[in-house]
Amino acid sequence: MGRLGRFRRWVGTPLRRRSHRFRVDAHSLALTRGDWATEVLWSQVEAVILYRGPAADGRVVCRLLLVPVPDAMLDRGLVHAPNPVDGRPCRVLLDLAKVKDTPDQIAATLTTYGGARFLDHRPA
Repeated sequence: MGRLGRFRRWVGTPLRRRSHRFRVDAHSLALTRGDWATEVLWSQVEAVILYRGPAADGRVVCRLLLVPVPDAMLDRGLVHAPNPVDGRPCRVLLDLAKVKDTPDQIAATLTTYGGARFLDHRPA
């Protein structure tokens, strides 16, 4: 990396925007953030919650939260989060502001593949 590249990183100018990709199918949920990727099999999922509500800083956010089955071996890159629905331990899978798909599109896909595991917790 040349001097200009190091300088831009030092002053905080992003060199490139990292992509966030989310895939759902009959076998798993897969998430990619830049160079990091993980896949969670449905057998490791107790619930997936589509949550829209206030964040700790007061903003309104729409997030996809994962409630794993007990003793599930999940990637350490998944951040722990408070569960605003029922208090079970959960992880943040995705901030929906960082993907192209709308919350309604994601909800439809999770309804199809997640079945009873999917909880849509957005205000009507």
